[in-house]
Amino acid sequence: MKKLLTILALCLFSVSTGALAGTCNGEFGWLGKGKVFGLAEGDFIFTGEFSGAFFNTDVNDPTHKATVQCPGSWHVQGGEGNSQGVCILKDAAGDKMFFTWAGTGSFPVTGGPFQVTGGTGKFEGSAGGGDFVGHTVAMDDEMNGMGYATWTNCTY
Repeated sequence: MKKLLTILALCLFSVSTGALAGTCNGEFGWLGKGKVFGLAEGDFIFTGEFSGAFFNTDVNDPTHKATVQCPGSWHVQGGEGNSQGVCILKDAAGDKMFFTWAGTGSFPVTGGPFQVTGGTGKFEGSAGGGDFVGHTVAMDDEMNGMGYATWTNCTY
């Protein structure tokens, strides 16, 4: 009986600790919708949301084909920019993972580190991070950007 209780306690402990671990390397295709405030010639501030789908290089990871919404801002001055925000990744089961990010670079590219700050469901307690490089590929007539971000060195 004592042995059975010990085994049960160990099983419960192993199930109840630690978040799911995985990798989140891949491509995030996005549409940036929001408001662009024009400043001096070629300078602007964008506030809005970058949203789209994430395609993980590990097609078996639960983040593969997840939706991503990233409210944030991008300030470009003299061709150089600073970007920052948060992201909410949501998988097909409805579980979420949360990120913060900040980047720099010469427009139309921005990149830098991001941190995994937590989650819900299977991602609850997630921590980690990686690097991103975002590329604006095109703009529509209302200055909404379209592009992609490559995520590397990402673990959670």
